[in-house]
Amino acid sequence: MQQKTKRFALFTTILSAIIVAVFCLAYLTANASNRYNFSGQGIVSENNLNEKYIRISFKQISKQAVSLAGTEPVTIRVNQAKVYMPNAAGVLLKFNQDKIGVGTLVTVYGAVKSDNTFSASKVTIVPRKFKIRGKLIAMRKDSHVFTVDVSASTYQPTKYAGKSLEILYTDKTTVTQSGGKKDIAKVEPLNQRVIINGNIVGDDVFEAVQLNDPL
Repeated sequence: MQQKTKRFALFTTILSAIIVAVFCLAYLTANASNRYNFSGQGIVSENNLNEKYIRISFKQISKQAVSLAGTEPVTIRVNQAKVYMPNAAGVLLKFNQDKIGVGTLVTVYGAVKSDNTFSASKVTIVPRKFKIRGKLIAMRKDSHVFTVDVSASTYQPTKYAGKSLEILYTDKTTVTQSGGKKDIAKVEPLNQRVIINGNIVGDDVFEAVQLNDPL
């Protein structure tokens, strides 16, 4: 009887060891492909919809990943990532990868794999809008550039207020005048006070969406 009890105890010990080993192996296998998690923020330089990746020039990244990120754009796999962007009320809305525009500022969360590649689990688009008041002192129509003496800016006001600033515009930029619309080709820089709304792209490049021209 005592021998049977010893055998049963030995069998139980061996079985427990096997179960623990199986769970440990499963855990290690599931996590073997991930070296560590990372987070970072940077500017998107490429968005490849077919191959499911984006390239980012990081401005900030987790300390552990700094050496891998370097100074060149980094390829981030986004095939398993969820993409979000806040609305005007600050509520995060879910979008598809095609919403990530080149020049967009994004925050990325994900993992560095065992082969030192980056894979994102979450990408959040960070809107960078501006509203500038000032005087329109110059306009290069060949290169689509406004030059404005800035009196007030909602984007980094201490940096831009009181300075001359170049603002890009495109064929999609609208011009309003007294509640109506005006042909952008008829705008002339006459030191008139203007209000310009737009977006920041890339490294603090101002791109106009709308210009209010009183003349």
